Amino acid sequence: AVIRNRFPIDGWRALEDASRILATGVPANSDALAVEGLGNTLLRNFAAITGVELDNMNRLSGWRFLKLGARIERAILVSRLARRLASPDAPVDCLETLLELNSSEVTYRVRYPHGAARAPVLDLVLLDDSNPRSLAFAIRRIADHLGALDQLVRPRAPTTAAAPLKELQSRFSALIQPELDARRLIAVENLLLQIS
Repeated sequence: AVIRNRFPIDGWRALEDASRILATGVPANSDALAVEGLGNTLLRNFAAITGVELDNMNRLSGWRFLKLGARIERAILVSRLARRLASPDAPVDCLETLLELNSSEVTYRVRYPHGAARAPVLDLVLLDDSNPRSLAFAIRRIADHLGALDQLVRPRAPTTAAAPLKELQSRFSALIQPELDARRLIAVENLLLQIS
């Protein structure tokens, strides 16, 4: 409410709608379709808020921090989901769930029409830096935003995030498909938390 005067009317309406849904919650006697409907409504509201931010927000330090936080959260989430849903013995259903949660099912099916398999799913979700929902893409953007913020705050002086970022980039660039195990992904998550 404090920044309402800085928010476009459409974005504010989407925020109010989402807030109302979250405050009321799901009625106790709701069936699965009602819950799914509320979830879809929230997704549409959040997409609208993101669109407002994308179209209207000045690309200053506040925007950089917003995008940096979103990328760190996305990177941690993708890593955790991959650890849990794409273990070496994961059933196909889990791999398909990982693709769906990562909004990558369409891209996957275009590239790999023969069904979900662990190696190509992990490649798309973790290592493909052309996929805006991948871990690689998020890490690259985190580095971009931190670099830009460094130049705004104190040029030529490294921040406290510089060391974990450098280690993150080094560890991640050395990852190859067979090495994508839980231990290495946890190390990546810990570095992301240090950067945060």
